[in-house]
Amino acid sequence: MLRWLGYHRDVALIVVDPLARTAVPVDPEEPILTYDNAAATRGDGIFEAALVRRGSIVGRELHLDRFARSARLMDLPDVDRPLWEAALDQMLELRAEKTEDYSIRWILSRGREHSGDSPIGWIEDFPMNPQTVERRTSGVRVVTLNRGYQAGMAVEAPWLLIGAKTLSYAVNLASSRFAKARRADEAVWTTTDGFVLEAPRSNLLLARDGELLTPDPTLGLLHGTTQQVIFSAMREAGIHCRYARLRAEDLYQADSLWLTSSLRILTPITHVNSSEVGVSPELSETILAAFDSAV
Repeated sequence: MLRWLGYHRDVALIVVDPLARTAVPVDPEEPILTYDNAAATRGDGIFEAALVRRGSIVGRELHLDRFARSARLMDLPDVDRPLWEAALDQMLELRAEKTEDYSIRWILSRGREHSGDSPIGWIEDFPMNPQTVERRTSGVRVVTLNRGYQAGMAVEAPWLLIGAKTLSYAVNLASSRFAKARRADEAVWTTTDGFVLEAPRSNLLLARDGELLTPDPTLGLLHGTTQQVIFSAMREAGIHCRYARLRAEDLYQADSLWLTSSLRILTPITHVNSSEVGVSPELSETILAAFDSAV
């Protein structure tokens, strides 16, 4: 048994070798990386984390599409989709007895720093953090933080890897710590020219005048899979959903605000920069019901 976030869990771990085209379950207490693996020494790799509900990966195709896109942006070898599909199915089979929600994460590293082409991947499962689940009801407080670039930098500077889900999360985690030091639960990034982007590990969803809005990914943010599932489900329910160029002041004028991600799903925002903002429990229930029906 391994300890994670203060409680015990069983771990399932599958090592994926893109060159050998194999996916093999291994003992999670045995090392799988060499001392010079670029994932550990440089954060040089990509990943996806997804919710598993009723034995299926929520937004599976969206996650795999983004995984492949991240690999292209990182100049990693093309993702062998059939190999990863089979490996994910193998993980689901290993956890077939699970009835509660859980999450899985799959990772691809460039490999050893000095030995040429040696990519290595792995898949692990982990339980839902109880605090994350509780905050889907109680909500979170956020502060806005300047991301340090203007809108549209993903196009102007593709080497910044904006829009790729990389292992380099030092800035993301530092932003969350900075927010917590200011008595908030999470940060929401803005551009230097005042547009709202995303949170370090979540997207932003906003309700206003009967429609749902989210920041346009072309502003310079990661296109969220959960946000896309929610938009699809709510459009089926007759709600207008669109991408928008939102400014920081729009957060205070919203009817309701949420953070969305595979693990948060839909978490209401109660305060922005210490100011109370609109919260609609009824609308949250409607969105969650549509989301659950869609998955």
